[in-house]
This record gives sequence, structure tokens and C-alpha cells, in this order.
Amino acid sequence: MRQLESHSRRARRVSVEIAGMTFTYFWSRLVVCAIVGVLMWLGYWWVGLPWAW
Repeated sequence: MRQLESHSRRARRVSVEIAGMTFTYFWSRLVVCAIVGVLMWLGYWWVGLPWAW
């Protein structure tokens, strides 16, 4: 009985770890996309403004 309980607890911990990994992966991708977008926007302004002059 105790073995079954530890197994269910381990399975719950593994599911929590998988959810955490998915969450951190999603947020890291979101942050990377935001940083790339901001850098491209800034680069567009840095390149576009001198050409506009």
C-alpha cells in the first residue's frame, strides 16, 4: 500500500515537472520572440532614420 502511494506521489511530481518545463519553454520562447521583435524594430529605426535624412 505504501509503495502504491509513493508511486502516485512520484507520478504527480513528474507531471508537475513536465508542466513546469512546458511553462518555462513557452515563456522563454515568448521572451525570445519579444526581444527579437524589439531588436528588429530598433534596427529598422536605426537604419531607416539616417536614410530618411
